Amino acid sequence: MDHVVLQKEAYMTPGKILMLAGCLAAALTQVRAQPRCYLNLHVKDSQTGEKLFGASLKLDGDEMLITTDSSGNLRMLVPCGEHAVRLQMVGYKPYTRRIDFSGDVPLDVDMENINTQIEEVVITSQGAVRTLETPALGVNVLSIKAVQRISPAAGEVDVLRGLQTLPGISAVGEGANGINIRGGAVEQNLILLDNMPIFNPTHLLGLFSLFPTDAVREMQIYKGSIPARYGGRTAGVLDVKMSEPDAEKFSLRGGIGLISNRLHAEIPLVREKVALMTSARFSFNEYLIHFYNNVLKGPTGNRLPNNKPVFLDFANKLNWRLGEHDHLSFSTYFSYDSYRVDTLFSIANIVPRQATMQYGHNNFALRWNHYFSDALNLNVLAVRSRYRTSTAANDPKAGFDYDTRIDYHNTKAELTWAPSEKQRINTGITLTRFDLQPADLTPAEGSSVSSVHLPAEQAWEWAFFASDEYEINDALLIEPGFRYVHYWNMGPAGIPVFAPGVPRSLGSITDTLTVNSHAAEQYYGRFEPRLALRYKINGRSSVKIGYNRMNQFLQMISNNQTPLPSVRWKMSNRYVPPAQSDLVSAGFFRDSPNRMWEWSLEGYYRWQRSVFDYLNGAELNINSAVETQILSGKARAYGAELFVNKKKGVMTGWLSYTYARAIQRITGDFPELQQLNGGKWYRANIDK
Repeated sequence: MDHVVLQKEAYMTPGKILMLAGCLAAALTQVRAQPRCYLNLHVKDSQTGEKLFGASLKLDGDEMLITTDSSGNLRMLVPCGEHAVRLQMVGYKPYTRRIDFSGDVPLDVDMENINTQIEEVVITSQGAVRTLETPALGVNVLSIKAVQRISPAAGEVDVLRGLQTLPGISAVGEGANGINIRGGAVEQNLILLDNMPIFNPTHLLGLFSLFPTDAVREMQIYKGSIPARYGGRTAGVLDVKMSEPDAEKFSLRGGIGLISNRLHAEIPLVREKVALMTSARFSFNEYLIHFYNNVLKGPTGNRLPNNKPVFLDFANKLNWRLGEHDHLSFSTYFSYDSYRVDTLFSIANIVPRQATMQYGHNNFALRWNHYFSDALNLNVLAVRSRYRTSTAANDPKAGFDYDTRIDYHNTKAELTWAPSEKQRINTGITLTRFDLQPADLTPAEGSSVSSVHLPAEQAWEWAFFASDEYEINDALLIEPGFRYVHYWNMGPAGIPVFAPGVPRSLGSITDTLTVNSHAAEQYYGRFEPRLALRYKINGRSSVKIGYNRMNQFLQMISNNQTPLPSVRWKMSNRYVPPAQSDLVSAGFFRDSPNRMWEWSLEGYYRWQRSVFDYLNGAELNINSAVETQILSGKARAYGAELFVNKKKGVMTGWLSYTYARAIQRITGDFPELQQLNGGKWYRANIDK
């Protein structure tokens, strides 16, 4: 029997179509109407009111690797409903609370400091676990609380001396306070105070660092794996962050000491919106010398010379919260030093019997942060810095005034985008203007000293940078990046023309090339690749590899290892090329099972080009053709660093050991006539 199957063609009537469209619209409306919940977090120290940067968040026990910003704030999208919120930060008691999220939920947290349980020592900006997680090599974050627990020098808490306890960092000499980083000279370090450059980081000719500890929150030191946003120096970066003012309550503290006196205040101008931090440190210690000479030693004892030592620094920071997505801050820093010295130096072959040296900074920085979303933010910065020195000698026949000046102007726009939890992109552009007054020597009335005025130097530098931190899988994370720098040395200037085929000297100058205003004397374009890689072996061990290239267009011209404040600076030109450094580093990092101990072993190799040495008896300060005194060459530095850090317990601290070498080879442009040490490698001044 045959079976017949009848099929009925399916089709939809207009009524059914309208009904289906209505259902779909209702579903979409319901999806769109689902509430979006946000956590608006604000974290500060319960005792000091200081905004806490780097507090990490866990939601329902899951590590999210999200931290509070420099203002102690965090805003993030969370699933609506009830969740367990946990905040952690090294040095503070964890905070836990269950919250029912519905809409925007503000949460103000005062975290309790527990110094006897966990000490804030050396951590990364993301907390202790991030030492293993981040791809960065040779990076330490030193909190001001850790520095305050290091034995002070003459009663003064000192930032730079605290950094010298870390591996790979050494002092420039006994009693001096500059730092050498992995084979780099003191002038090859980029030092920033709230984004403002510091050209001389010391008071009283190197006895103390100029950073007022009451105004400092933390110091980030980069010895390797330098982020692409930094440039302009070839050795390392020291980024010092000012503390954030409390916008809720007024506080005032200070102290009186033998070396210095200090006063610090935090003033809320508009509650929870506008706040001011102001911090001053000053020293007028001439009375101590008078007391020692006249009371303790008497007229016949060994009297101290009255050097009239005076120094002061004054730091300010104004924060203005414009709204939910906009923050504005204005930082200033002023420093001043005066010190009288006896026959320690010569200028233009003039050796004064006594001279008074004065120097200081006048710095300003304006920063605007705009948060487009939780994943995208913009940072716009404008900086102005001036460093001036003045040396005056009152000799009847050899009196003079000698002045130098550096003016620095910079603007930068930086964009940070986190498209996912596994990726973070940072890019930006920066423009810098340099104005140098190399030397201005004015004779005193009746002096036999001749007047010398070296022409001013001007230069522009712009740079574009980008980096991308991407976690490929749970074990492998990479951060490639680059920085392209374009530099041009500007007129007006008179450039000497030297005879070809012979070493440069005053006698070989055949002509002078005149460069007009707004014309370029010399261009340099340099590409700086950066790379950092981390491979996590397990939850407690990781291996890292890094590479970076750096260029330096502003260089110090000095034949002293510990230069005086009045040392000459020089912009790169056709005869003085920019210094260049390449650094390769690798390291192994490990945590103990209870996270109480961490240790690391790092090795590095650096090679440098356009390293300078000088002719015997070279006159550098007021030489109008200083190129005739310079010999160029190459340098190498290599070493290994061991770092052991105890982070928890009643006793905390760290132990470091460094083996380092620094050598150089100077051949000049005519090796047969200018090479030093027979053209062989020899120990650099910083090799200890």
